[in-house]
Amino acid sequence: MTEPARFDALRTDRLVMRRWLESDRVPFAALSADPQTMRFFPQPLDRAASDALVDRIETWFDQLGYGLWALELARTGEFIGFTGINPMPDDVPGAGGTEIGWRLARHAWHHGYATEAARAALTVAFDGVGVRRYLAGNFLAEADIECWFGPAVVSDGRAAVEWWASWTEQGQELTYAGVSVLGFDDQGQVVEHRDYDHHIERRQRPYAGW
Repeated sequence: MTEPARFDALRTDRLVMRRWLESDRVPFAALSADPQTMRFFPQPLDRAASDALVDRIETWFDQLGYGLWALELARTGEFIGFTGINPMPDDVPGAGGTEIGWRLARHAWHHGYATEAARAALTVAFDGVGVRRYLAGNFLAEADIECWFGPAVVSDGRAAVEWWASWTEQGQELTYAGVSVLGFDDQGQVVEHRDYDHHIERRQRPYAGW
């Protein structure tokens, strides 16, 4: 079984997005206990619940290779919250899918940090994770599938990535090449999804320069 690609750390112009440290637990518990920060959640979290969430996030990183990255300011090293790719819970619309999630301390609001980090997370989602999952879900019954992916293009609430896949379906060799285009709302939810593709009835690897 192929190990998942790992995205333990990312860097943006102003932020370090990384795995969680023990030193993050105290400031994270403080922001998770703030009623204003948690106003769209059922309730603020006490220290035990906050620590349990950190443990779950780290488990997702171990299992999936990505998750909700702890955010620190690159200039000072200060922890300000998290942003990242989060498995959707079973009891909400979109269960089984993936969302962009964030939670920042109040003093870090209105600086564009969540947007900056979300753009980096979207690049991982579509360049490193999302299209692979998309193809795996659609071609689950196919044999000996091989996939290749171009770099993701993420801009203004939209993401696009080229992909190339070759496999055998019920004895027929196939190769598909195409691009997936997705649009997002202000909450990071997919509101538009289009695929463009072409196929030939033989197996073929990408040509030079693809």
